Amino acid sequence: MRIKLSTIGDGLGLVLDRSLLERLRIDQDTELEVTTDGLRLIIEPVRGRRERERIGEAAERVMDAHDDTFRRLADSRRAGPHGCDVRLQRGRTRWCADGRPT
Repeated sequence: MRIKLSTIGDGLGLVLDRSLLERLRIDQDTELEVTTDGLRLIIEPVRGRRERERIGEAAERVMDAHDDTFRRLADSRRAGPHGCDVRLQRGRTRWCADGRPT
């Protein structure tokens, strides 16, 4: 997307398309972080406590929905038939840490 700067008072501003704002969940109350890497202008929404809470809630839903799968995966990596740590290598073959196949 290419846009031109617009005069706003005695400064310049960017007018952003509504679809872009909606995609990034940005509105007029969203605080933005403006930085540069020396070549580009980087504008990012500042995601605070609410965003971290939302991500945490999503992670909890995933953990609740797949708890059994995660536990079986953790248990399967604990010990092989020789009592050793199991590592997955060489395709789907399971190998002990000491190099013996399980």
